[in-house]
Amino acid sequence: MQESVEVRQARQQSKRIHHPLVQERVKKLTQRECQRHLPFAQRQSLQQHYFQLPLLPTTTIGSFPQTTEIRKAELLSEKESSAIWTIWRPCALKSNMSSATGRNRA
Repeated sequence: MQESVEVRQARQQSKRIHHPLVQERVKKLTQRECQRHLPFAQRQSLQQHYFQLPLLPTTTIGSFPQTTEIRKAELLSEKESSAIWTIWRPCALKSNMSSATGRNRA
């Protein structure tokens, strides 16, 4: 129980979660900046044109196993060029999916 309390307190004080610069920017927001300026139909039309998403877009976020190697590589990628990680990550995920399922996925 004590560990849970300590974890919660650490989270409440974490500068990674409660970033002072972000808090300052939020305080400076005006009411106008918090309101949409176009009606829904117009925003929807603009977004459909801009994003060109299918009717039911899907994502793979959270669908792949997150091994220790993947987590380390993700942390490393934040420090290094993201272009390298963009190329490497699909290969790493494919490799981990193969080992997790016991078969090779094309």
